[in-house]
Amino acid sequence: MRDEPPGISTSRGLCHRGAAVRRDGRGAAAARRVRWLRRRPRRLRLRHPHRDAQGLRRQLSVLPDHLPQLTRGRRRGLERRLAARRHQQHLLIRLTDEELFDCPFVMMTEPGGAAFDDEEAAKLRLYLEKGGFLWADDFWGEYAWSWWVSQLRKALPAAEFPIFDVPLDHPMFHTQFEVKKVPQIPSINFFFGGRGTSERGADSAVPHARGIADKKGRMIVLMTHNTDFGDSWEREGDDATYFVNFGPDGYAFGIDAVIYALTH
Repeated sequence: MRDEPPGISTSRGLCHRGAAVRRDGRGAAAARRVRWLRRRPRRLRLRHPHRDAQGLRRQLSVLPDHLPQLTRGRRRGLERRLAARRHQQHLLIRLTDEELFDCPFVMMTEPGGAAFDDEEAAKLRLYLEKGGFLWADDFWGEYAWSWWVSQLRKALPAAEFPIFDVPLDHPMFHTQFEVKKVPQIPSINFFFGGRGTSERGADSAVPHARGIADKKGRMIVLMTHNTDFGDSWEREGDDATYFVNFGPDGYAFGIDAVIYALTH
């Protein structure tokens, strides 16, 4: 666990709370939709900037019409197990949008490619200081870890917000289920390639759950490194063998994390 220089990958973000689709992000029609959304539960997808292999800044481009397919498995599985109600649609936002503050829980996948500018870093810090919670999941190896930490430190400097390994006796692991280990969950395609569970070989052999707490000791950032909890939820209906191997541990960990995030 080190604060080190960068590596490059890709990044997606998901902010959970229900919603509708904002297609243009501008103009009176969009403003009316945002006002309407503020009166309803919402599910927000964070439109997060990242860099390509040449280091060029770009936005994750996902057509709004495809968003339900991208998150259907994750949505249905957690809804059933948490008895949570959800809205069918999504709202695309940027890290700098004010709608971020309407959402108590943000999940980023593949954060080994996240790239924050100064404004985004300041907004992320403010979001977390106001009670938000960030879970970064599905990034593998020391290269991706080092890059993610270099970006996160723009918002949360090491001197104020040290990174720690989350112990198994932490309250988060006992909210609904008794979590006794941090499971290593590979993507479904990697698993069926017969290569085990470590997607980067020896470089990602050990899964980690690491955290950052605020000054009152409340965990505000959870980082699950060398594992992919998202696939354990969203692939539930794809293959029974994969689900039996990884679904129970993945759901237990995920439900505990979500409940902790929403109640602390």
